[in-house]
Amino acid sequence: MADAEQQLPQQQVPGEGQEEEEVDQPLPAIDEPFLQGVLRSHLRDDGLVVDKVDVGPGSGPGDNYMSTVYSAVVRGKTGRLEAFEEQLVVKLWPADAKRRRLFRCAQAFSREACGYGEVVPRLGAAAAALFPRCLYASPAGVVVLQDLRPLGFRMADRRVGLDLPHAELAIRKLAQFHATTLVLKRDSPETAERLRRMLQPDLTFATAARLLTSDSVDNAFLMAEESLSDERQWDEPLRAAVAAVRPLRDQLYDRLRRLLADVDEATAVVCHGDSNANNMLFQYDDQRRPQDLRFLDMQVLRYASAATDVMYLLFTTVQSAVLSEHLQDLVGAYHQQLQHEAAGAADHITLDHLHSEVQRHALWGLLMGFWLMPAMMISPQNVPSMEGSESLSKQRIGEWARKLGPDYRVRIESIMRSYITLLRSRPGAETA
Repeated sequence: MADAEQQLPQQQVPGEGQEEEEVDQPLPAIDEPFLQGVLRSHLRDDGLVVDKVDVGPGSGPGDNYMSTVYSAVVRGKTGRLEAFEEQLVVKLWPADAKRRRLFRCAQAFSREACGYGEVVPRLGAAAAALFPRCLYASPAGVVVLQDLRPLGFRMADRRVGLDLPHAELAIRKLAQFHATTLVLKRDSPETAERLRRMLQPDLTFATAARLLTSDSVDNAFLMAEESLSDERQWDEPLRAAVAAVRPLRDQLYDRLRRLLADVDEATAVVCHGDSNANNMLFQYDDQRRPQDLRFLDMQVLRYASAATDVMYLLFTTVQSAVLSEHLQDLVGAYHQQLQHEAAGAADHITLDHLHSEVQRHALWGLLMGFWLMPAMMISPQNVPSMEGSESLSKQRIGEWARKLGPDYRVRIESIMRSYITLLRSRPGAETA
């Protein structure tokens, strides 16, 4: 058996400006030597020996676009000759190099390695408890994590969306994560400032990502408009929502970038950045009620207003009826949990202040909902191939739209209604 320690890519925290050609680096095989090296390093057991690895798919079609996920069952003996079995999840860059460049996988895996290696350890145990245990994270396209499925964690159906119990648990766990930054800002402002600098620039809205982000947001907006083209189905609230949304179609990318950059430092925290149903695992009690949650994926961590995460979760992941009827209740639950978890470090964030931030980010919620909904609603059988794609063209986005079905329209309608409700609750609010 080859020396496993020599099989591991060097682990490091990357700086800004990581070059795109890194996506051409070869990836390790998910085999005995590689995982033996991971486990020896993680467990500090140089005598550990891996005898067998069984590898299978770790996610379904449409669940991941920036990585390929595998499940690995690892068996062997420790240095004390005790038999062990570990169930792991291994994330790799997609096999197709063009797809890696399209989705800027080098930057995404660098951010995730930084998240597990630098950000979460500084946020502390409360933050680490919200993610699976990380055994290895390399910016060179490899992440090895604890598999939480043996502990009963499961992903909710992204096409159905979160019902109220799931949504309330998710928003409270998001508040728990955000609270760790507020505590750090109070107790160690120098460390908090270091994290802020680590998470610059924002990956989604970096200059190098402009073409991809701008085109895909524009196309998602056009899809949303097209889904509501039959005016005969409009009632008065929906007419008002359509009237408010139509003027937004120009310079969507610049609107979002300005909104993201206009940070209210009082509510600025390390944000998950992609808190949708594909990045949450729920654990259930005997009555099938959700009782615990772990977040997945740190590939777009950002330092921004907490409201960006709150609106993203609500407008991309929550069922239509829940969003329409309980938006303010869920914001209240988030605020209550934030105050509880932050132990006095969030006293300056009143409920009115939070509502103001949520209202100020209404446009963020609307466009993130539009942007993500095609990926949330597509069925596993209809996920278009991304291999060899150079861009997300209007033709390709249109291919998705034709396969989404009527539930997509219902979700878009709910997002628009919720958007206009937020605008009306904010005196003097504008749509831009």
